[in-house]
Amino acid sequence: MKQTLRLFFFILFLSGTINSFSQSAGKLFSQGKDAAKDGKTDEAIALFTKALELKPKDDEVMIERGKAYETKKELEKAIADYDNALNIKKDEKLYLKAAALKISIGKWPQALFDVDRVLEDDKDNIEAFEQKAWCLINTKKFADALATCDAALAKNQYNHRLHYLKGMSKDSLKDYAVAVTEYQRAVTIMNGLTEKNQPMFKPYYTNLAMAQTKAKMYDDVIKNYTTAVKIDVKDSILPQNYRVYYYRSFPHFLKNDFGPATDDLDKALSMNARIKSAFTNVL
Repeated sequence: MKQTLRLFFFILFLSGTINSFSQSAGKLFSQGKDAAKDGKTDEAIALFTKALELKPKDDEVMIERGKAYETKKELEKAIADYDNALNIKKDEKLYLKAAALKISIGKWPQALFDVDRVLEDDKDNIEAFEQKAWCLINTKKFADALATCDAALAKNQYNHRLHYLKGMSKDSLKDYAVAVTEYQRAVTIMNGLTEKNQPMFKPYYTNLAMAQTKAKMYDDVIKNYTTAVKIDVKDSILPQNYRVYYYRSFPHFLKNDFGPATDDLDKALSMNARIKSAFTNVL
């Protein structure tokens, strides 16, 4: 009888202790979310960390701490939290979020792993296809990137980013005629959007112009480089504008328009005096 009572009280004590830990972790989690909402990022991280010490397998806490690390631009730590959360519970949106962060710091194979997990279960996820193609391009698997774009375009032929990525794939495979066609499709579709000609679309025009240079479409090249500079006056998106002016000098030279060519080189040099190759072209 005494043994039974002791066992009963031990179980009761253990249950109470577990509940106490659980409640404490929950309270810390709630306080952490409030701190994050108030912009107290360091405090939020500290609270989430304490909560995880009490409940190490809580994927919700990991995700919230990952968001806080993102706010602080500590992307490696954010990725680690997201990956740990995904090891506990698979989530399509979190895979895509983790992949986007990995892409932003050049972790292409790791990002590719994440998007493949998404596509295993959701073969119509266009965002995953876009990310996969971008990873494959950056790991120089251009034929695979092209196949990925074609598979996605079979599902959505009006996606401007997929046409842009297909253009990049064809460009890298030295099929410049098709690259020009795909870049042009990307620009045409983009121009039908309300956010058309925003700085983020600058690479659409510069890549199109580069492919057109190889296809000897010099008038179109000049036009597209000019648009690239106009839509990004603040020079916020790569390639930087001094490079765009430098690149635009080539079609002018090839057309024997030496005055505009020299003007473009002068502009490039005034923005970045380290362009030694530009000096060579002027001489």
